[in-house]
Amino acid sequence: PPSRRGLEYYLEHMGVEADYFAGKTVINLGAGGDDLEKELARRGIRSSVVNVDRKYPRQFLGRGMSIPEGAVKGDMLVLPVGDSSTDVVVSSEALSRWLPKSKQLDAYIEAMRILRPGGEMFVFTHRWIDSVSPKAVVRRLQELYPGAEAIFDKELSLVKVRKPEERAIDGRGWEELVGGIENADLRQRVIELVELCTRNRDELTLDDSYGH
Repeated sequence: PPSRRGLEYYLEHMGVEADYFAGKTVINLGAGGDDLEKELARRGIRSSVVNVDRKYPRQFLGRGMSIPEGAVKGDMLVLPVGDSSTDVVVSSEALSRWLPKSKQLDAYIEAMRILRPGGEMFVFTHRWIDSVSPKAVVRRLQELYPGAEAIFDKELSLVKVRKPEERAIDGRGWEELVGGIENADLRQRVIELVELCTRNRDELTLDDSYGH
């Protein structure tokens, strides 16, 4: 975590500058005593960081540790955050350290749920703990979210994922889509349903992850 190794270390290994976090909503999974928002503020960067840890607050107070601002007691498998509401998810080894191997993939999927389209996740895996294969995680997330940019950097022990952007269907694309429906009655029904759902909006947006 930034409080242990320093924010600059993590920025370097995430491949971003401090201003990457400017104005963004960040969820820090298994944050412990880290206060990423405070460290960024010292560099003049304003962000909104929610620190999620299942051990808040008792174990921290008992050990004399300070609880960071924005601390929320929560489960990485059922995050107290709405769908597509977060710009960035970060986690430093906590996911592989504190969750059983059989549940770790579920935590990655839960993190993807809360990311906005175009949002990014950075998860540092623990090198010496028997955990779910990062390569298997990457493959599964790419299956569930077609178009997702997902990599595992073995040297850094880093899983990095970018959630697909929403895709707008323009007029030509819509015509091509509807034109591909051979049954005339079905084609007309689809048109009527879309008009009803979109209420005469100028365009229809579809999330690449829809239906997965």
